[in-house]
Amino acid sequence: MSETILENNVVSRIIPEVFILILNWNGWQDTVECVDSCRNLDYPNFRIVMIDNGSTDDSEKLLRERYTDICILQTGSNLGFAGGNNAGIRYALERGADYVWLLNNDTTVAPDSLTELVKVVDGRTNIGMAGSKILLYDQPDTLHFAGAEISLIDGNSRHLGILEKDVGQYDQVSEMGFLTGCSLLVSCRMIEQIGLMPEEYFLYFEESDWCLRARRASYRLIFTPYSQVFHKLSASVLKVSERKTYYLVRNRLFFLSKWGEDVFWLRRFFLDAKLFLRHALKRRFRHAYVVLLAYRHWFQNNMGPLFALKTIRNSRVDQKPVL
Repeated sequence: MSETILENNVVSRIIPEVFILILNWNGWQDTVECVDSCRNLDYPNFRIVMIDNGSTDDSEKLLRERYTDICILQTGSNLGFAGGNNAGIRYALERGADYVWLLNNDTTVAPDSLTELVKVVDGRTNIGMAGSKILLYDQPDTLHFAGAEISLIDGNSRHLGILEKDVGQYDQVSEMGFLTGCSLLVSCRMIEQIGLMPEEYFLYFEESDWCLRARRASYRLIFTPYSQVFHKLSASVLKVSERKTYYLVRNRLFFLSKWGEDVFWLRRFFLDAKLFLRHALKRRFRHAYVVLLAYRHWFQNNMGPLFALKTIRNSRVDQKPVL
């Protein structure tokens, strides 16, 4: 499969310029380690851009003091994953970048990770995005991501390889249904055609929407195992918070309403009802409540950063995003 994918539409060109976009929100220590690992990349033509998403822990000040030679953008408030990254994408487009590399700040990268991503996409005009093999930072023999697919019938997604031991089972360049924004190389030519990442989701499903928009514009999404990124996925991240439950339920419904094909709504409603009952029976009443709140906001067409923990405690919508 990898051979046929990489043969199409090859156009010779000079070494493209890549802007590496690292979004920070109250996590300057992780950002420092991520930036320092990027400085060891063997790719010859890249620029690092940090975007501070309205941090309240002096991140911007500390990062500016440490990196006087790196551009740091300030959004002014927490714009969410898409909003923060879009600020960096606009900056890159204005300066003629060929590609942007969205990179989570709680990652480190192998020295050849960017080279391998560019190798997949450069000169192939039908490839719009490329994603890395993502491994656990503290267990580098364990996978976090090796590609993914998403159902347009019920909105469920399937991430390949998650928490499996990496024994080469996914070591093949493959076309995917969608890729994670944890490490995502994106063609600026494609962005100029299809637009920026949708900001209305605020958290979760924004990459799914963007990837699907790319596919509908006839671009291909490629996973390459030869680009390796290490993600600090802690046990706390794996736990499902009320906030995460809310955004996943609400945004999946919006995603299906927008992109679904022959949507099996009864199945979707049944799965979410099971989720509600599971939380209620385990006396996790806040989790159960936010499932209902997510449905309410879907019916009301309320998108964006409408949810905060105060919503659960006070039974009202707080307009200030808390992440």
